[in-house]
Amino acid sequence: LAFLGALRPEYFRKHRVIIVATYRTEEAEDLLEQLCVRPHVENILLPPLGESEVRDMITESLGFQLDPSWVDQICQRSGGNPLLVAEYLRAGLEEGWLSPDGSSVEAFAHDRPSADSIEELIGRRLAGLPAEARSVLEVAAAIGNPISSTLLGAVCRLGETELEERATQLVELNYLERIDAHHFRFLHDKLREVCYEAIPAEAQLPLHREVGLSLERTVLTESSRLTMAPVLAHHFAKARDTARAVQYL
Repeated sequence: LAFLGALRPEYFRKHRVIIVATYRTEEAEDLLEQLCVRPHVENILLPPLGESEVRDMITESLGFQLDPSWVDQICQRSGGNPLLVAEYLRAGLEEGWLSPDGSSVEAFAHDRPSADSIEELIGRRLAGLPAEARSVLEVAAAIGNPISSTLLGAVCRLGETELEERATQLVELNYLERIDAHHFRFLHDKLREVCYEAIPAEAQLPLHREVGLSLERTVLTESSRLTMAPVLAHHFAKARDTARAVQYL
């Protein structure tokens, strides 16, 4: 954003450049808001999904149609946010009030815990994770996308077989997805954000330090130093290890 902010309007008048970016309006920073009002910027506001679109999304995701009253509840509670719709469906399957084949669908009970935000709903899912899987997911959240399986195993101190079992579990639970044979990423960055923010502050410092040290041991080479330097500086800065951070600035 700082780079884009430094480009003067004259640059775009003289060069045929198109930059496409997406952002959440509720999370827009001051610099982003300033960029959005520049004369060469066109904003396209995406409205929330309507009821018919939510119904189509649910049908496509589950493979069967739900009762219209149930769809209406999901539509109202999600506010038409696609991620929140998906998280309500996952919550329904995991908490048992929605069966995978549609043979049993409980109506939203008045005493059933509801969620007013994506963060709250994801937090409920995270709370139900086994401790072993949760610890791996937290390390992945600290590493950030893309997640190297070599680095993840080194920080978690897991062997290849055990790491594969836990990573596969997180993939099956729709937290992570495989990029290739050696890398993962979070299914949605909001999952990573909520997971990371749930890590106690006192645990974040040593976690980032361990990520940085593991990067130095497993990934850093003379040829990769230039590309890895910002990542290493980030992790050591987060760990408040100023001496190591400045080595990579």
